[in-house]
Amino acid sequence: MMRVHEACLVVLISSACRSGPVAPGCDRRTGLVMPDTVGIVAADGIVSYEVTSPINSNLRIAVTWTNPSTELGLRATILACGAHAGCEIGLTSAAFATQPMIRQLSVDGSRRKQYRIDVVGDSSRDLSFTIGVTYDTGTCT
Repeated sequence: MMRVHEACLVVLISSACRSGPVAPGCDRRTGLVMPDTVGIVAADGIVSYEVTSPINSNLRIAVTWTNPSTELGLRATILACGAHAGCEIGLTSAAFATQPMIRQLSVDGSRRKQYRIDVVGDSSRDLSFTIGVTYDTGTCT
């Protein structure tokens, strides 16, 4: 009798661990679109980068700097829609100041969608920064 229960337990565990209709699948992928890059932006200047999303995903853009008494701006403007039917070329998204010395922006990164990313300089001085862009297909449950 005990072996029958053990066999049932093995069948239940193995069927619960497989993917497909019994258990949810997950295809979360992350990767680099633009590796961390160090740059310098002049006071009230703008430094721009262009990126293209390699897959249908979200693009996560992050800019950091080290001087806590300065502020940088970050914005992304759509240059080409790629696989995103009906997107608005020229639409700009801007990162809000939520943390000191960090600006982060998440935008739709449909496959082949292109953005111009602008780092906007502080009004008082030239400033060095690091920028990086990654893709993320989303979270798994």
